[in-house]
Amino acid sequence: MVKPAKELLFMCQNQSGNNKGLARHSSFQRAKAGVLLMEVIIATALVSVVAVSILGLAAFALDQNAYAREATQAVFLAQEALEGVRNFRDGIAWNANDPANEYDGLGVVSTGVPYHTKKSNGAPPQWQLIQGQEVVGNFTRSIQFDNVQRDGNDNIVSSGGTTDVNTKKATVTVSWQRKGAIRQIILASYFTNWSISP
Repeated sequence: MVKPAKELLFMCQNQSGNNKGLARHSSFQRAKAGVLLMEVIIATALVSVVAVSILGLAAFALDQNAYAREATQAVFLAQEALEGVRNFRDGIAWNANDPANEYDGLGVVSTGVPYHTKKSNGAPPQWQLIQGQEVVGNFTRSIQFDNVQRDGNDNIVSSGGTTDVNTKKATVTVSWQRKGAIRQIILASYFTNWSISP
């Protein structure tokens, strides 16, 4: 049978005739309290490490979510530019040569020069191709046209073919700055002079 601590203390004092039992009991309690304090410190440290890890992971997830949102917006801007070029191609004659260079057909646009699409203020509004980049919010968008070459089988090739005057390659670049680095989304599409007769 286990005796209560008070009885043990009293028994230690009576048997030895001095307070050595009390001293042992008291040092045992201090050691037990010291171990308990160490357990609390270790548990607090572990909880802190776990909390910091979780907060770091949450911050990383929020940062990646913001980057994904920006990249998605950049893709939409690039797709919008290609759709604008498609509408421009469909509304302007392929070889139209406008002195103001706003309504040049795709067959006569300069290659290797940045352009951007813009709606005119006229009624009804028409798509225009304007030389230079455009800024949309935090993004910079440009369209560059290149001549297209085809081989003997009429397949598009990067070099060594014959220039196809009825096809242009449009490359849209949307760039933005994120954490001191420039990010880019690049989309390309081929546009043909669909109005020619075979």
